[in-house]
Amino acid sequence: MSTPPRTEESNVVLKKLPNGLTVIVKQDRSSPIVAVNVWFGVGSVHETEAMNGLAHFQEHMVFKGTEKYGVGDIARIVKSAGGNLNAGTSYSYTMYYVVLPSREFITALEVQADAMMHSTFDPEDFTK
Repeated sequence: MSTPPRTEESNVVLKKLPNGLTVIVKQDRSSPIVAVNVWFGVGSVHETEAMNGLAHFQEHMVFKGTEKYGVGDIARIVKSAGGNLNAGTSYSYTMYYVVLPSREFITALEVQADAMMHSTFDPEDFTK
């Protein structure tokens, strides 16, 4: 396997995976934190009038629960590990992030990956 290409900044690695996912890793030791961000190229510009607000709605539902974590568990795990999480929706993208102390990198990666791949939309929360 060849070395992933690096941008002009020597501490940034860019890798496109076979499934199309682009992974960007930037090491910065100036602060003992880790940030795991997921960006989707889907925002309000991609919605029809009938589906207006869907990206923003989904943004609010993603961290609420998964097959593995119940409603509120992800936020509790992240906060108890000293971090925070949030998301945002824009015209052309929706993004989600988890920031934790760097010693909690695996926690950040696990909860973020689980939320992105296994979110369950609780019917009660969905109706609200």
